[in-house]
Amino acid sequence: MPPRSASPESPDGSAPSEASAAPTEDDAPLRPRDRQRTSRRRTAVVASIVAAALVIAGGAWWLLGRPHPPVGDRVTASEGSDVSDEQGLITDGGRAPAAWTAGDDPVGAWVQVSFDSPTAVDRVRLVAADGSPAVTSGLLTLDGGAGVMVTAGPSGSTEVSFPQQTVTSARFTVASGEAGAGLARLLLDDDGDPPATAASASGDAAASTPLAGVTATASSSRSGSSPEALVDGDLPAQQTGREWRAASSDSTPWVQLAWSQPQLVTAVQVFGPSERMADAASSGSSPLSGTLEFSDGSSVVVSGIEGGGALPTTVAVAPRTATSVRLSLKENFASASAALREVAVYTAGSTPVPWKTTGTTYEVTPPTASDCSASSSPVGSAPAGQLALVCPAVGTEVTGSDATVVVQAEPGAQVTATTQPQQGGDVQTVGTATAGGDGRATLTVDTSTFPAGPFALEVAQASGGSAASPDPLHLQLVKATGQPVTDAGHAPKGMTLQWQDGFDTPLSVSGTGAGAVYAAGKPESWGTSQFGDAVFADPATGAGTVATIPGGYLRLRAEPKGDLPVDAPYGQQHVGGLLSSARVGAGGFSAQYGYFEARMLAGAGKGTWPAFWMLNSQAATTDNKTAGEVDAVELYGHDTSFTCHTLHDWGAPDDAGSTGSKCLSPEQVQDWALGWHDYGVRVTPDGAQFSIDGQLVADKRGLGRSGEPFFFLLDMALGGGWPVALDPTGGTSDLYVDWVRVYT
Repeated sequence: MPPRSASPESPDGSAPSEASAAPTEDDAPLRPRDRQRTSRRRTAVVASIVAAALVIAGGAWWLLGRPHPPVGDRVTASEGSDVSDEQGLITDGGRAPAAWTAGDDPVGAWVQVSFDSPTAVDRVRLVAADGSPAVTSGLLTLDGGAGVMVTAGPSGSTEVSFPQQTVTSARFTVASGEAGAGLARLLLDDDGDPPATAASASGDAAASTPLAGVTATASSSRSGSSPEALVDGDLPAQQTGREWRAASSDSTPWVQLAWSQPQLVTAVQVFGPSERMADAASSGSSPLSGTLEFSDGSSVVVSGIEGGGALPTTVAVAPRTATSVRLSLKENFASASAALREVAVYTAGSTPVPWKTTGTTYEVTPPTASDCSASSSPVGSAPAGQLALVCPAVGTEVTGSDATVVVQAEPGAQVTATTQPQQGGDVQTVGTATAGGDGRATLTVDTSTFPAGPFALEVAQASGGSAASPDPLHLQLVKATGQPVTDAGHAPKGMTLQWQDGFDTPLSVSGTGAGAVYAAGKPESWGTSQFGDAVFADPATGAGTVATIPGGYLRLRAEPKGDLPVDAPYGQQHVGGLLSSARVGAGGFSAQYGYFEARMLAGAGKGTWPAFWMLNSQAATTDNKTAGEVDAVELYGHDTSFTCHTLHDWGAPDDAGSTGSKCLSPEQVQDWALGWHDYGVRVTPDGAQFSIDGQLVADKRGLGRSGEPFFFLLDMALGGGWPVALDPTGGTSDLYVDWVRVYT
């Protein structure tokens, strides 16, 4: 639907200019036509008076031509902000003093409008407050689900339409604005002009189809190339077409895509130059970076665009209504030149095309359990009276309806094996045994009701013997048969799926991410960095710590380093596994204000430190003096009763290592090491909302650089401030990931 005609009052609430006065009539007798003219004049005067009265009453410019009044029944606000005129905020009208003020620290402050009954809305209107700094942008979240980016115009007021939804609440969270910024009005109704979107619904197997009917322009073009090359490919068929190159004299290159009707844009995918370009001073730098500038006035950083025909940089964004996007490019070193193979725009309901690679992939096949008995050579070791694993080894595949597990225990001690076979179900005892005089206990574990795939056991010494409460033993095994689990996850309704990996094929990964989908190290401007007490090994070294296993699971492993040819900068004695969606050079996948979720079975033991976390995209570039970090979940294997959820604003004066850290014992997680859980986090302006199995467990503010896109990392690390003692399981522990998904 085309935009509505201008209302009789300007968007900032000022009155329209007065028309010039009509010529004065003389006093001659009125002819019939003169009487008609006079009648029309009188009608016009009356209409003008009525219109003026409406303006004086406040709200005429919203009411004229808009039959549906704004809606809302109650207003609430975040701590630190102030609602001084609750009813005034949701009552139609023009500019006025602030009815809501965001406070001295406005980013992350929110105001929420709630409804007594489900209400259809498709438009939001912000009206700037007189005498207060303007709120320049924010995220409107409908019923805790779909978000819409709202960017104010020069006056601080704006109007944004979005696909109609029936809601009971709508929250506006400030993304940018000065201290003391406020709003006079926050108005919601169902009289907007909703933008176009892709046909498929979020959460389904959404189509991977870029926006069609796009026109490309550019700041310049080198001889033999043209802007049309930016959109001539067939991305679903894995073809990028020709290449656009900027003129060598162009010092501020840019490309722009435009389309005829407003669209709800949710992602942009950029394919860098085919030529490989390297910076001698910083081998980790991409040749290009840039900024996406949308027609609604919003912008999003693109931290890295790789050369050499690399995989695309995909930036998912909070949905916004736009008719164009410009990518202003920066050449990051002297030998770099602006060139792109393709640029694609995606709208709500369409998932960016997953790009295939021809590089080396990694898959490991778990060994099959065989001849596990009390006479087997032990896998692990422990002092007398403590538990240690005899067989089978961690990560072994078991078949049939029973699994044999043998542990070292105190002679005469009763040993019990427990697990949580069904996600969200009860913890069950699945095997018991008594250790013989040889100190070996043989448990027959009933796995008949277990689904196919990895599972975990906790073996504890229940009674008997002389040892005082020995530490339990945790091991992960893989069941070869059974029904696989189908888990749809817990994405907020109305969001668009931007990234998904079910790890159903051999893993595309390399040490730096070069030639692959993922990097096996934490990306930095110079390469990859290390942390913790296990080295994150390049899979090319032969370390099997980052790979998929048959059945559709990612396995990240911590194990003894042994003779592996890997550097150990801190003298680490173990290797670990890490997977990053951003590659060295800051290309890869990232999402602004996204919901990130992973289904995980995490390995425990003294010193294990599995995690699912995010970093802002600029943290992987030379602009990394500050960084924002979101720890969706950190787990510490010495105590499996609590989970940790943390924000960091690294490098900021007010960050003392962590901001808004929260470790807790969620009611729905009896023991995180015993079963699978869905760990989710939604990044918001200045903060994040953390969930486990779809239940909110923490809501924190204090996130640095929250407006940037964030990339995700999964790792099986060791340490984290706790001593490492994995000898009882042979020094090995695994983190399994069924899937990871990201939505905006």
